[in-house]
Amino acid sequence: LAALEKARAWSPRVISKLEALLLTGDDFQLFRINPLQFAKEKGVDEQESIDLFLYGTKLGLFKMEWQVLCPNCGDTVESFGALSSVHPNYYCNLCRYGSEVHLDDYIQISFTVNPSAREIKYHHPDQLSVEDFYFKYHFNQTARFPNGPTFLEAGSKIARGLSYLEPGEAKTFPVECKDETFIGHDLVNNTGFLVPVKPGPVLDDVQRVHFTLRDGKFEHPERELRPGKAVFEIENAMSSRGSVLILQMPAGYQTTVLEFEPYLTGNRLLTSQTFRNLFRSETVEGGGGIGVRDLTLLFTDLKGSTAMYERIGDLKAFSLVQQHFDRLGKAIQENNGAIVKTIGDAVMASFEKPADAVKASLEMLEEIEKFNQEHGGKEIILKVGIHRGASIAVTLNERLDYFGQTVNIAARVQGLADAEEIYITREVFDSVGVTDLLKDFNVTHTTANLKGIQKTMRVARITHRDLKAAPLPAGTPAMGKSAPGPKTPLTSLLKQPALWLAVILLGVSVYFYQAWQSAEKEKQAQLEQQQRAKQADVQAAALKAKAEAAAPRCPLIFPLLDKTNKLSAIGSYLSYLAMRKAATLPGSPLRLPDAWSLFNGLNLFDSNPKTASKNYREELSGHFDTPYRGEGQIVKTKGGYKVSLKFWGGNPEKTYQKSFKPTGLHLVSSWMAACAEDWMGAKMTAEQAAILNRPIFNNDEDLKRGLSLEGTFHSQLTAK
Repeated sequence: LAALEKARAWSPRVISKLEALLLTGDDFQLFRINPLQFAKEKGVDEQESIDLFLYGTKLGLFKMEWQVLCPNCGDTVESFGALSSVHPNYYCNLCRYGSEVHLDDYIQISFTVNPSAREIKYHHPDQLSVEDFYFKYHFNQTARFPNGPTFLEAGSKIARGLSYLEPGEAKTFPVECKDETFIGHDLVNNTGFLVPVKPGPVLDDVQRVHFTLRDGKFEHPERELRPGKAVFEIENAMSSRGSVLILQMPAGYQTTVLEFEPYLTGNRLLTSQTFRNLFRSETVEGGGGIGVRDLTLLFTDLKGSTAMYERIGDLKAFSLVQQHFDRLGKAIQENNGAIVKTIGDAVMASFEKPADAVKASLEMLEEIEKFNQEHGGKEIILKVGIHRGASIAVTLNERLDYFGQTVNIAARVQGLADAEEIYITREVFDSVGVTDLLKDFNVTHTTANLKGIQKTMRVARITHRDLKAAPLPAGTPAMGKSAPGPKTPLTSLLKQPALWLAVILLGVSVYFYQAWQSAEKEKQAQLEQQQRAKQADVQAAALKAKAEAAAPRCPLIFPLLDKTNKLSAIGSYLSYLAMRKAATLPGSPLRLPDAWSLFNGLNLFDSNPKTASKNYREELSGHFDTPYRGEGQIVKTKGGYKVSLKFWGGNPEKTYQKSFKPTGLHLVSSWMAACAEDWMGAKMTAEQAAILNRPIFNNDEDLKRGLSLEGTFHSQLTAK
């Protein structure tokens, strides 16, 4: 606590409030602490509360935990000690429902007291009572039905049995059947069962359903119950402990997305500068990343920085740029944002709320204005762009970063800004709290066509506070009109040689100044273009190196071939779709967006440019960021097969088609089968190998058998 108190400046009594919790809180209060709830109960600022627990974790007071919550029951489906262990898919056995997770949806970050600071019973879940293990260790206490009870309150009314099952133990649970469905679940082994009740007359005899827990799963005959009395017989045939919770779900019950008390999401944590500073080693494992539904990204750049380096020298310019980074970082952190990275003279920052990003950008302009005044010049001239949307959190160059079209748009929007201007997209402008922040500024709405972005973007230009449109003072002429003044005869002016000389000198000066300025702008543009080209070369080389490094791990890329055995864009995309499907399977080593990076890096889209329009690489690139906007299909024709790839949502819509003879068509079946063999050890028979290992299907019979085997192996992969 003493070290924590010295870690940074805290508000009064913050440390003492935390100390009171550690000393007097019960075991459950010190288990999976919600920093937002702590802030609410103790009257502490939310961001300061988050920082408090992050510093406390770094100093060993707490352990940070990443939990994946089921939105339908509030169960902690999975729990991880580090971000690197979190994967983008989950499956709840209780709800029999799985989906993709996003950092801002159902990933909760909580903090549990470290055993070295204080021992609590929740450090040893195997020693908990069955009630505590289920209802406190697993289920979120605040998850509730919309305008209704919590899930735990509702669950207590429909629970028909709850017990541990020791090795070799058997227990019975009598129930009364009507027209419901019974769900059984073992949270120790994460398995379950479901028994429906079929409507009909009430049976007089007691129905018995026997389940055996063996090898971590319930074994039982598939059967239905009828209305009447029944007994569940649960036997544990394993050498380790099991458990069972039996719920009698009401007839017609449908899963409902529950409401949760506010908690610290993964998205908010990643937009915390404190987290990025203290936990630099936290990264997203694998190539696919984890999705973020709503993220606000801010980009800055300096106008004329190349000319500044040449004008005042590298050493002084570098010093000014570093000091300007400090000013921007202060504005970003004070507005609940985090610096993702610096790129040359530019900054990329992330925010959970668009209003925070806009407020930070306004403060940046003020800070840079003060900075220039302090240094007696105007060397640092800032430009800012902001956009919000979905993105993917990834690891690039061993640090947390973001990938996707939202990043591209935010960077392009920044490119629209001129000196001391902020450009924001309509998505940002329409966000809560933004218009109130801009009421004292000049805001000009317009549209822009951004490079690489198909749709026209609606943007707003915001100028610095000092450049806002002020009301005209009394007596000032309206814009475009001249104020009246004393009249001077034109003939008397023409007779003054000194005036003529002054006019000529002024004209010559303006001419040479404009010529010099034009040359400087051209020179600056050339230098900036060279810098961008170098940066693009470096990024391309890194991407290619990464793709080449990934290739040995993913040797199973079999795009469609045309009759000249050249790779086609359509084939590459269809293989990508298969890769995307396989990448969602548990245990897959392949994650998006590495699929696109891999295709790009291996130049698959350059192999046969005649298969689509000249700029199809750029068109396909945009669609890879939104995978649900493309669709491919294979249609049998008289002469063979026609592959069709259609994109929608663009203007105009794009459709690519190519016909293949039967001998020129290679499906992804062999790819899927090889994945099955490689990932899960499924052994192919000699007959299967003979079909699936050949590079091309030779006839319709082979094609049918290949498709059938592809379905078999896909089922095995899904089960695995």
